[in-house]
Amino acid sequence: AEPRPRGLTYTVARAGEPIIVEDTSRHPLYADTPWSPFAIIGVPLKIGSTVVGVMNVAYPAPHRFTESELRLLSLLAAQAAIAVHNARLHDQVQRHAAELEQRVAERTAELDRQRRLMQAILDAAGEGIVFTDLDARIEYLNPAMQRITGYSAADALGQNPRIWQSGRTPLSVYKEMWSAITHGEAWQGDIVNRRKDGTLYHAAMTAAPLTDANGQARGYVGVQRDITRQKELDHLKDLFVSNVSHELRTPLTNIKLYLGLLEHGRSDKRGLYMETLNRETARLEKLINDLLDLSRLDLGTVPIHMVATDVNRLAADLITDRAALASARGISLDCIPDADLPPALADSAMIAQVMSNLLANAVNYTPAGGLVTVTSGVRHDADGDWVTFTVQDTGPGISADDIPHVFGRFYRGLAGRGSGVPGTGLGLAICKEIVDRLEGRITVNSPPGEGTAFTVWLRPARGDPA
Repeated sequence: AEPRPRGLTYTVARAGEPIIVEDTSRHPLYADTPWSPFAIIGVPLKIGSTVVGVMNVAYPAPHRFTESELRLLSLLAAQAAIAVHNARLHDQVQRHAAELEQRVAERTAELDRQRRLMQAILDAAGEGIVFTDLDARIEYLNPAMQRITGYSAADALGQNPRIWQSGRTPLSVYKEMWSAITHGEAWQGDIVNRRKDGTLYHAAMTAAPLTDANGQARGYVGVQRDITRQKELDHLKDLFVSNVSHELRTPLTNIKLYLGLLEHGRSDKRGLYMETLNRETARLEKLINDLLDLSRLDLGTVPIHMVATDVNRLAADLITDRAALASARGISLDCIPDADLPPALADSAMIAQVMSNLLANAVNYTPAGGLVTVTSGVRHDADGDWVTFTVQDTGPGISADDIPHVFGRFYRGLAGRGSGVPGTGLGLAICKEIVDRLEGRITVNSPPGEGTAFTVWLRPARGDPA
């Protein structure tokens, strides 16, 4: 290949010095040009020692350049070099600014995505979360914290977390917490707080310092989980275990005692000993069966078959079955059914168990000469129509203090404790659990001196009764 021509511009740029050609017809750079002779000067455009361009000035004929022309051309070249350099710098600055602007926009968008993601996480968190500054002024609380405490963001921002202190948490707990977080450590513990409406709640709390990128504390974060229900369940479990232990111990103690009497006691008392053993065994069997029923109901393992149920027929069958026992105790049983009663939507076996428990209680607590009546009917309230049955006795009734607790497990009111009637305090609890699962309700009415009436409310069904 032919070598690339090396002209004036190339040569000036390489040399970094001006080149003057007064007559191109006599200069080797233009030996092969067919043009008419002319004069030309090439001056490098330099910034420091760096050539940034070349300025060529030509005359249409051979010419001898003067010193003044050379100085002028050099001055113009210097100015042109600065202009070229500035133009290049401006272009570089513009490109850099555009790149920087793009990076800032991308970073801003990424930070905004991260902020939205963090906000979504905080908003969706089930635990209450609160941020404070170093002076413990609330800067943020998430929706869960607002639900737990009842304080809105408008209520709480700028306040101290003391707004939900209840006075039930020992001061030593707070001192321990603040000592930990002000020394850069996390703290965990249980506290009792007060909601805006005045109600108390138990919270499992974690508190920790918030630090910046340099590790400097800029505030604190607290995370609360409402464990009120868990505390209640723990208390109920402990109470349940205590009551079960007590209720089991009594018949077992009697059984052990009378087994010993059977072996070493008087032979003429064996009939009495056996009667007591049978009674205590039956009591223990009923307690165990009641506990198993409650356990199955709690676990949801009892199958429920909701069908159209003839409440009148169930009542009539139970009255017939209990007639002999009631008569032996000098108690009258009566059934007053509503002839136009529609079927109830319920589990027949479960409703029979509820009715049986209520009827047994009524017979047990009604003195000789008294009356137990089962009535049925349709009632109406704000929730609609209900199929109901009521078991009414003429016993001592239930005191006003006992009424709120009659459906509690192992609860025996004043009448039950004073009557000497054996019982576990689980029958009414089982009735309520069953009725609740049938989406009905059970109520009690016991005016002083007028006995007690328990009413079960069930939804009406459509179709033929079972």
